[in-house]
Amino acid sequence: MEALVYVCKSAAILSLFYLVYYLVLRKNTLFTANRHFLIGGILAAALLPALKFTKVVYKEIPTYTSVMIPNNVSNQLVATSEATSALDIWSVLFFVYSIGVIVMLVRLTIQIWSLIRLIRNHPSEKRGSFYYVKINETLSPFSFFNYIVYNPSSHSEDDLEMILKHEKVHVREWHSFDILLANLNRCLQWINPFAWFYKFSIEENLEYLADSQTVQQLTSKKEYQLALVKASSPFTSPALTNPFYQSFIKKRIIMLNKSNSHKRNLWKMGIILPILAFFLYSFNVSEIVQYQETEPEVETKAQSVEVSPILKTDISAESADTILNEAFEPITKTIVSEENTSPVTATTIETDAQDEVVETMVLQNELAEQSSFQEVKILITKNTTNAELDEIKKRLKKDHGLDMSYTVSRNSNKEITSISISYTGENRNSNYSVSDDDGIEDFYFYEKENGDSGFWSETHELRREERMKEREIREEERAYRNAERLARTKEREVEREERMKDIDRRRKNQQRRIEKQQERIKERNKQIAERSYNLAKLNSTRSIAKSKGSNNVNVFVDSDDGYENAIIIDKDTSDETL
Repeated sequence: MEALVYVCKSAAILSLFYLVYYLVLRKNTLFTANRHFLIGGILAAALLPALKFTKVVYKEIPTYTSVMIPNNVSNQLVATSEATSALDIWSVLFFVYSIGVIVMLVRLTIQIWSLIRLIRNHPSEKRGSFYYVKINETLSPFSFFNYIVYNPSSHSEDDLEMILKHEKVHVREWHSFDILLANLNRCLQWINPFAWFYKFSIEENLEYLADSQTVQQLTSKKEYQLALVKASSPFTSPALTNPFYQSFIKKRIIMLNKSNSHKRNLWKMGIILPILAFFLYSFNVSEIVQYQETEPEVETKAQSVEVSPILKTDISAESADTILNEAFEPITKTIVSEENTSPVTATTIETDAQDEVVETMVLQNELAEQSSFQEVKILITKNTTNAELDEIKKRLKKDHGLDMSYTVSRNSNKEITSISISYTGENRNSNYSVSDDDGIEDFYFYEKENGDSGFWSETHELRREERMKEREIREEERAYRNAERLARTKEREVEREERMKDIDRRRKNQQRRIEKQQERIKERNKQIAERSYNLAKLNSTRSIAKSKGSNNVNVFVDSDDGYENAIIIDKDTSDETL
């Protein structure tokens, strides 16, 4: 259970860091600061849940273990069967969580081994601190620590130069360490959806950082953006690497053209500090309860009874040897009745330990006969002896008709380290079990005036409150997830509308181009037809002239048929004819 509590606290801290990054820092261009913030979130999620703060809380309880208690205290008792069921549920959840962690770690190990095998199976060339690995597979260029892997035949020389500059930034900045850390964090928090988003945010920010530094080394930002557009490639890349071809090309281009954020925006990262402080105060502060002994008081409707503290110790914190070897102090019993206000003092008895136990039971029986049914609360501690447990068993059978059974285990100090206790009666039954190597925590058997009975402890009450707080946290996380899901849905709707508008605009432009092209084709066909028609008429006229024996012919045509009314002028035409 402690391990699951640690995992829940770690997941909550990681989720807080992710929400601050997503809502406040994601759109900044301070990529290096964002990288440190995200890595700090993983480290904080791993270390802060282990910090423990304590505060002492003082509570007053009587020194006896069998007393008549008021209703407002007894109402706080809870049934132990629920606590036992909760422990079983925690065990099942821890088993499921452990299986998931093992599966994720095996998957991560396989990915690392596959990557190492790919690099080893191809020759590498060292240039400075970089190892260049040329491959023939259709994989996207990527880097892994100081290895840069690429297929030179898949890129032009200019694009390849920009790609290598980009991957060198990943190598110099040790971005592979961030990727491995994010994947390991996802393995340990696989059940937390924010851990998966966190890994994507780290990869996204690293690409922004590499793009920003690569552009500073180039003369043309436009050429690099064109290379990114070309990077919309179907090539795959191995896991745990920094591939050049990423799916969020549009976001990378937008961030490249975005104006640099001012450094004064770094204060936004401080938002996480008060949130973490509140979290640690709420969940990492444990209470140490110290009990103070008080004089017991018992009140009923018919009478008021006061019993000496020594008589009120059916089940004391002392060991059985102390009870048997030491004599009790003088015992005094005083009964004050409504009709007779003068106190009556019983005989003072001084005898050995065994007689004192008998006398105690006699006095308790007298008190039971003189009053109506009163609520009972019996404390059992790690120092309770078997003799005291047997006495409790006899008393419950005699006074309340309950058959109790128990089994205990003790350490060398005779302290109870494990106990299983149960009882049955008329329409009443319950059981309780607890174990602790350092000695069990204190718990109570109780029976109310209305007949309710069971077991209760302060620790179980605190655990119930913790479960309520954890439930509230889960509800808040669910609300965050719903809000984030709604925001993503709205963002997708806006993007879809923009795409539809862009498609419609391109379709209209294409339609206009087609219409203009059709008009040009019609005009060209018309011109060709006219030229063909004129050429045909001219050829026909010349053929008529040649048939009449003239070589040099000038023809004037004033007819649609082209030759019926033609006037032929040759070298023999006289001026008079003209």
